[in-house]
Amino acid sequence: MSSLIENYKFREALDVLMLVARDANKFLTAREPWKTIKVNEDESKAVLNMCTQIVANLGILTQPFMPGASSKIFKMLNMDVPVWDAIGSLDIIKSGHQLNEN
Repeated sequence: MSSLIENYKFREALDVLMLVARDANKFLTAREPWKTIKVNEDESKAVLNMCTQIVANLGILTQPFMPGASSKIFKMLNMDVPVWDAIGSLDIIKSGHQLNEN
C-alpha cells in the first residue's frame, strides 16, 4: 500500500484498506468467538487477538486518509501511534495489553 501512496494512487490505496477491513469482518463473522468461547476458549482468544492485531494495522493504514479516525483507533487500543513499518505485523498489541473501555 505504501507504494500506491508514494505513486499518488490514493484511490487504489484506499481500496486496499477497505479490502483489509472487509476481510477482517468476514474472518470475525465466520469464526464467531462469542459462540466458540463456550467450547474452545483458546481458539476464541486467538481469533480475538488476530482481530485486535488487524484493527491496529487498520489504524496505521487509515492515518493518511482519516487521521481523526486513526487517532480514535489508537486511543481505543490504548497505544502510542505505531510506525508505518509496523504494517503487517501480528504482534503490534502485546499479550496482556490493557485496552481502553471506550
